[in-house]
Amino acid sequence: PRRAIAYYEQSLQQIDKVWDDLTDRQRATFLQEQMRTVKNLERAYLGLNDADNALCIVDAWRARSLLAILSQAEGEEAGEVEEEDAAVQQAWWQCCMGSAPEIRDPDQLARTKVLARKSQTAVVFYSYNSFMKALNVYVVHDGQCVCKSIEVSRDDLSWDDQHLSWRPRGLRSAIEDVDREQAPAAIDPSDAELTHLKRLYSICIGSIEASIQGASKLVFVADPAASMSCIPFAALVDDADQYLIQRFTISVAPCLGAL
Repeated sequence: PRRAIAYYEQSLQQIDKVWDDLTDRQRATFLQEQMRTVKNLERAYLGLNDADNALCIVDAWRARSLLAILSQAEGEEAGEVEEEDAAVQQAWWQCCMGSAPEIRDPDQLARTKVLARKSQTAVVFYSYNSFMKALNVYVVHDGQCVCKSIEVSRDDLSWDDQHLSWRPRGLRSAIEDVDREQAPAAIDPSDAELTHLKRLYSICIGSIEASIQGASKLVFVADPAASMSCIPFAALVDDADQYLIQRFTISVAPCLGAL
């Protein structure tokens, strides 16, 4: 693994060198094409039980990818902008997304650990390796960063948007600030949906139950490349038929820098 790490680190350095020469449109495509390098480096670090460096790599790459996509969308919407305005936009996106000029920012993980400890929060970060068909689940909690790897197909992580139309009674009662006059009627999920919610709980939460003990809040950083952004984490159901939001305060973030 150490030789592989040195090789892939050099590859990322070469990627970093050509970054400034790419347009916003080219950057998003370029990053996607280099994803295998990042996933292999992540796997190599995990092979050495180095969850900290593995998470730093995938988080910085995701932040940079989001920055490229947002910058491209902003540019297409606004049309041609002055060079000075473009620099201001870039700085603003970097501030929001926590993206650093370097390929990774180790200080970001340190800040996340401090934030999580002070707020009794467990940050759950998902990274799906489509080449290995494995889901890496990172948990930052109580000053530690741990990772569990699960063999799972991309289809097992899918969730159909149309299912979000129902409002489970148990879930609704757990939301204190809901406007009960304006909110739609509570409708419990079907047996098939409930089974799927339990399966998603088993995949996304089951392996890290011990790692999130003591937390009162959960922040999920889902992997959009695996279509995990559609998963209704608050509605996941455990073996006791309890919704996750009945146990924790739930929020989501695109990357660690957005916490």
